[in-house]
Amino acid sequence: MERLSVGQFLNSAFNLVQSWSERRDPSSTNCESFADIRTRTLQQWTAAYQWTLEKRPMLQQPRTTIGWTQYFVASHTLKKELTPKLLKQHLKMQGKWSTSDASKTSRYSIWCVIVNP
Repeated sequence: MERLSVGQFLNSAFNLVQSWSERRDPSSTNCESFADIRTRTLQQWTAAYQWTLEKRPMLQQPRTTIGWTQYFVASHTLKKELTPKLLKQHLKMQGKWSTSDASKTSRYSIWCVIVNP
């Protein structure tokens, strides 16, 4: 890698910024968009807020060696109350399904949220 003089560096930086700006000009017909951020609808926010107000049992498993925490919550398809014993059975059965229906039932019965501070 060669080192540029100040003049060459400024010229290269100017050309880079100018071409970047032209490619992303919103009035251009072939505009390259900036990073797209998905927005949530009011209906999604309302559903999420109402879900948080439900009194569902939640289990927590800290992973201190990795530095994050797992939270488990039962989905509406699970007909039993989520207990540590049931969670242990669920985790033990991961990847040991005999049918695709068993896989689907197991996979969507308990939700896992991982928090990495």
